[in-house]
Amino acid sequence: MRTHGERHADQGAIWSDIDAKAERMAAPSPTRAAAAMYEQVRADLDAFQAVGFGEDLRLRSPRIAGAALAVDQQLVHLLAYAC
Repeated sequence: MRTHGERHADQGAIWSDIDAKAERMAAPSPTRAAAAMYEQVRADLDAFQAVGFGEDLRLRSPRIAGAALAVDQQLVHLLAYAC
């Protein structure tokens, strides 16, 4: 906002980040959908009852750590980091 006087996002950078995350997770998705990445690593997730609605999912592996929230079998939020 300060630079351009309007909202501006570098969508190309966002897609590059998503591609890099999918590669780190070894969970490619032709549509770049986070839900597709999540489904590929679901077997490696620990699930807990969330504080509010849904399941609190935790991912731990030698290369990745992350968390997700699923409500009614639908991915609502996914966050993952390279270790």
